[in-house]
Amino acid sequence: MGPALSAIRIELKALEKESDINKLKQNLNTTVHTVDKTFQHIRESISNLRPVNLNNGLENALINYRNFINESFRKNIEYHFETNIDELDN
Repeated sequence: MGPALSAIRIELKALEKESDINKLKQNLNTTVHTVDKTFQHIRESISNLRPVNLNNGLENALINYRNFINESFRKNIEYHFETNIDELDN
């Protein structure tokens, strides 16, 4: 992402000095495209950092993890999941 942000900065500095309106529009389109690609890269990076187990929610992820531990290590872990999310919405 660093190189992409540096490229955007360089492109914006070049726009500042451009006097030809056609070149200015073309360079602006290039800069917007670079920004769009950078946003997409950031979104993908964030998505890749998020554990897949959370796709079905935190409670399901905890249940799956508990089941994995119980099966793998022959344990009998129980838990109680409570949330105040409804209170937060009000």
